[in-house]
Parts: sequence; C-alpha cells; structure tokens
Amino acid sequence: MLRVATLNLLHSPYAIGERVQHLITELITEELDFLLIQEVLTPDQADGYDIVATLSAALGMRHVVVSLGAGHRSGNAILSRHHIQGHPHPAFWNGVPPAIGEAAIGGRRVIVMSHHGAWGAGATTQRLEQLKALDDIALAAFTHQGEHLDHRIRPVVILGGDLNATPDSQPVRYLTGLEHVQGHSTMWVDAADWAGDQGHTTGCETALATLTAAHMPGGSYRPGRAPRRRIDYLFVYEWAYGQAGEPHACRRFAMSTFTASDGHELTVSDHYGVLAELWTPEAA
Repeated sequence: MLRVATLNLLHSPYAIGERVQHLITELITEELDFLLIQEVLTPDQADGYDIVATLSAALGMRHVVVSLGAGHRSGNAILSRHHIQGHPHPAFWNGVPPAIGEAAIGGRRVIVMSHHGAWGAGATTQRLEQLKALDDIALAAFTHQGEHLDHRIRPVVILGGDLNATPDSQPVRYLTGLEHVQGHSTMWVDAADWAGDQGHTTGCETALATLTAAHMPGGSYRPGRAPRRRIDYLFVYEWAYGQAGEPHACRRFAMSTFTASDGHELTVSDHYGVLAELWTPEAA
C-alpha cells in the first residue's frame, strides 16, 4: 500500500512551530510514503522557522520537492520517503505553481502533484485551466496507449491538495469525468468518494478558521458562520478500480485540538487533512 496525505497548512506564521509539532505528533506513526503540503511558508515568512526541514527530519521523509512561486504568499511541497525527482510545472502556469515529483516504487512509476487551486469566486475558469494542465501531465505519463496501458507497468499518478472547489463544482466534476473543458474530458478517482471519509475539510469551528475568515477581503461580522465544505482531495488518475493506485481507505486527519502557548485552542490548520491508502502491487 502507498500511504499518502495532503494538508493545507495555512499561510500564517501564527503559532507555526506549535502547529507543526502537533502535526508531527499525529503523523509520526503513520509511515507515510508522501506528504503533500499547501500554503507552505519560507523561513523568512515564518519568523525563521523552517517548516519543510522540520517535517522532513522528524518524519523521516528526507526527499523533498518544493515549489515557491515568486510573488505568491506561499507555495506547495512534497515530502517523500522515497527518492523523488522534481518536475517543472507546466509552461504558462497561472497561479501558485504546483510541486510535482516522480519516484520509482516497486518497479513502478509514481508521479505526485501537490496543488493549490486558484482562490476566489471568480476563479473557476483559472481553476479549470490549472487542472487541465495537470491532467495533461498525467495523460503523457500513460503514453499514447492511455487507459489501455499494460496493467503490469501502469504508472500511478496522484493529485492532491486544496482545490478551492467543492465536489459539485465544475472543476471537480471535470476531474471525475462529469464535465469537459473545451471538448476535453478525463477521469480521476476521488479517494474519499470511493474509499472513505467524505466529511468537510474547511469551515471548522476553530480559532484558526475564525481568524482566517475574519481576515478575508471585506472582513466578516460573524467569521464563525463560514460554511463547512469539502475542498481538499486526493485523486488517482484514470480508471484505477482494480488497478495499481486504487484507493482502499481514506480518512481525515489534523482534526484534534491542542492548547497553544497563548491559551487558544488550536487545530494544526484551518483545514483538515486527507490521508489515503492506495493499493500498489509491484510492477511485473
């Protein structure tokens, strides 16, 4: 089994060291193969705290791909237990660049993408364009044979992150084969939908969620009224049912609270994470 987790860590230096330590405590026994993180701050942005290096050392995930686009508040990262080679993000990318990496596990190619979809009610088209570009990478990995690629060498392509889109939105419907983009369609398996927990990942009634809502453009009289939505996902490319990469279990994590040094009851982030187990036999 491949064990993969994704979490939007919240691009705020507030209590970042304590939040990361709480995350480490929760994940240290999970023996993850890959951890995908969004809204990663650089040490300069996090009051000198190195988020990626701290997680990498504590979790024994020594191989890292980090994408920190110039001009953006935060970036994306992949932490891996396996040697991983970073890939460039798609040309003409619009938005926070994804972190993309490839590993060889059991003789099989595994491609992992940590993505933070464009934010905002007016960004649906941008979110679709981003997903189409990432889908092109997955399609290329399958070669011209597409879904007919020999199952004994079929690669596993994983897309995880905060898509800023709910399951009934056009971007997610595109990924799951229910919509097309300019005549192009695709198919990704939603791990939570197929194998587990479909609960909300944002709108949690925590101090961090309230803080985030209060600082959104325009502010809010009642920040605790933010809706609960599922916008964080782990997807596996193509018809993965019965194939390498099929999700066998999926659950949320980073849901528990802890008391920070300033007395606030916090969760690790204003998002919950998603953790999935993917069936991955050795390649023939």
